[in-house]
Amino acid sequence: YVSASDTSHSPVLTVRETFTFAAQCSCTDPAKIEISVNHLMETLGLINVADTVVGDENLRGISGGQKRRVTIGEMMLDPESSFFCLENITDGLASTDSYSLIDNIGRACKKDRMAAIISLLQPSDEMVHLLTNSWY
Repeated sequence: YVSASDTSHSPVLTVRETFTFAAQCSCTDPAKIEISVNHLMETLGLINVADTVVGDENLRGISGGQKRRVTIGEMMLDPESSFFCLENITDGLASTDSYSLIDNIGRACKKDRMAAIISLLQPSDEMVHLLTNSWY
């Protein structure tokens, strides 16, 4: 389960450090951890902010859309997970960030052969089209 809350991140860790810590919690092979982290950052479109701190209201960091992708990425790093429930994950995001987030989740699920159930409140026509056409 992945909630829409992005408040559980350590604001002083970079995106790469956050993903590495999440991977270390579920995997013990250091070689697999680095490969998984880099693969997921690339898939979720976070490679360009990999060394930027996550941040919070007191420390400037990545954008809200990027922070939401970090939240989702942390859950996707568990090698035992193949199914995700994502509830209202676009709440509070701009429409372009929401579209990008759904597109990135779809690509990650396709690439890693995972499944996701996503609930969205009032998705745009473009987002519905994206969900119905690109996830098969």
